[in-house]
Amino acid sequence: MDTNIKIFKGLIVIIAICCFSFTCNKRFDCSKTIYSFEIAVKTIAAKDSVLINDTIWLKIEELTTLRDLRSSQLINYGGAENLGSAIAFQEIVGTMPDIVSAANEFNFHVKKGRLITSVDELLFREFLFSENSGRYFFELGVIPKRRGIFRLGFSNAQNVYTKSDKCTKSFFTINFKDTDQHFYLFPGGAGTPPGGGTYYFKVK
Repeated sequence: MDTNIKIFKGLIVIIAICCFSFTCNKRFDCSKTIYSFEIAVKTIAAKDSVLINDTIWLKIEELTTLRDLRSSQLINYGGAENLGSAIAFQEIVGTMPDIVSAANEFNFHVKKGRLITSVDELLFREFLFSENSGRYFFELGVIPKRRGIFRLGFSNAQNVYTKSDKCTKSFFTINFKDTDQHFYLFPGGAGTPPGGGTYYFKVK
């Protein structure tokens, strides 16, 4: 009997610890993505050609209350701890073409958001977005160091969680909106429809 009581008390302690660790969230499978959102990035005064040391401004400004693409419900998703993107920078060389990692060919000015350590600094720069007054913000100046034809691409954000609920994961699709993405600068890309997280430009 004493052994059974000890086992029962042990189970109570384990349940209490689990409830505390997951903020009493009944979904104990934290690997599942519950919500799916889309946020927009714009290029300010987008031109297909810029000069060396010009600045290309990339901007995100989204309400923290977002529409879930699965249910069409509005979800208050403020307080995200790890919402951001890894932005890839590549050079387009020749007509074949060759695609070359080119993140080191640019300087960066983070006006809103935060630069974090990248797993591949030849290809990526990784950033976290900031939050203020019920909105998520990101504003980045990309400053080319030399001539060439380049593209940059925003990664989507997955496994995003909030400070108050680390178990409820969300997926954020990051696409350009209201921006000419200059797909014609990529060989054979003239007929590519707008959308997605990729932007092409030439440095003169």
